[in-house]
Amino acid sequence: MYVGVCTISNKELPVTDVIDVVANLDVDGIEPWGRGHVDGSLERAREIKDRAAAADLDIPVYGSYLRPGDESFDAEYEHELALCEALEADLIRVWAGSEEYEEVSSDHWDTVVEDFETLADAAEAVGVDVTVERHSGTVTNARAGAARLIDETPDTVGLNWQAVHTPDPETIIEDAVELAPLSNNVHVQTAAAPDAGERCPLAYSYADIEGVIDAFAAAGFDGYLEIEFVTQRCSYAPAVAADVAFLRRVLA
Repeated sequence: MYVGVCTISNKELPVTDVIDVVANLDVDGIEPWGRGHVDGSLERAREIKDRAAAADLDIPVYGSYLRPGDESFDAEYEHELALCEALEADLIRVWAGSEEYEEVSSDHWDTVVEDFETLADAAEAVGVDVTVERHSGTVTNARAGAARLIDETPDTVGLNWQAVHTPDPETIIEDAVELAPLSNNVHVQTAAAPDAGERCPLAYSYADIEGVIDAFAAAGFDGYLEIEFVTQRCSYAPAVAADVAFLRRVLA
């Protein structure tokens, strides 16, 4: 597995400064934040690609906010793929609709799946695969919804797994075991307790991060573990450095 950092992990710094911090760590690549860092600009995307290459960092994923199933999809997907190409990213991260699985209408589900088919075809034509954000407010909020969506979409679509919000650490492991075979990217972030209002270093997580990684290893996952957010109890550089060091210890 590879270790990556999402540049959204620091929304305040310019993306070039985030890259400079990450370049000094044992990190394989970055996921550029589609809003504040790429921000729809092809020129910015090329600059990020060049800056990352100069720092010997890959760009495995472009963290877009494209949303199959949304009325904006048709007008946006070609430009979002062009941004992904400009970054020379392998995956485009997208969001799956705007209804949660337990309440999703059949019409909305069908639109989501149809849009994913359109996106997968267009992405394959430019050598890009698709990774689907696991998130509340979308059809992947539930384990069953995430699994069904991957089952009903082309093989080039995988899940961007991240832990569900639950008070039970064992549920997170069960989720990872079931969904790891369907995943092509992983985001990691955590808190010290289920009801904590702030993020903490990975080493102090209430969840069993090492168990999650073991589940992905057992499934043969060979993609990126990407640090999405870090604690704000200290400055950014030592915070992200601590989480990178934690992942490297687990993977060693």
